[in-house]
Amino acid sequence: MPGFSTKRHYKSMNAHRSWMARWLVLALLAAGCSEKSSSDRSDASDRSDASDRSPPITDVKEILNASDPKALWTRAVQLSGLRVQRVLNPQVVLAGPDPEHLLVVKNEAQMTLQTNQVVDVAGVIANLGEDLSQWNLKPEDQKLVRSVAGSNGLMIVARRVEERAGPQKATE
Repeated sequence: MPGFSTKRHYKSMNAHRSWMARWLVLALLAAGCSEKSSSDRSDASDRSDASDRSPPITDVKEILNASDPKALWTRAVQLSGLRVQRVLNPQVVLAGPDPEHLLVVKNEAQMTLQTNQVVDVAGVIANLGEDLSQWNLKPEDQKLVRSVAGSNGLMIVARRVEERAGPQKATE
């Protein structure tokens, strides 16, 4: 055949095979990396699930006296007989066994709370964060919240709040 070179045809096929082999190696490497990173992700999620499986904190003193407050972040809480000491707005209250031992409670349960009301709270411990402007608090109340949270910056995000049935005695 005129213009047909077997040598040139084989060179072209070898280049094509070489290109295909490179793509195959890259695809296998990518699949291996993806498999490793997904196993890393599952290991990390197993660790976070382990902290989620730890029993909820039921004693206010465990939170107030924590030697490593950051270790409590994301821990579940189920506090019974918590007395509302001060209502700053419908979503933010200060609660605790007495006015000297308080926790910041962000009321996501949307229950209307009143001072001296005794409640059971279920939720999670969270970091207070830097910006309280979205909490609709007066500047003096923002300072009070910071003061109560202290240097550890802990708060409780209450997902369930129920008025305590029976005698209105706060847990000590």
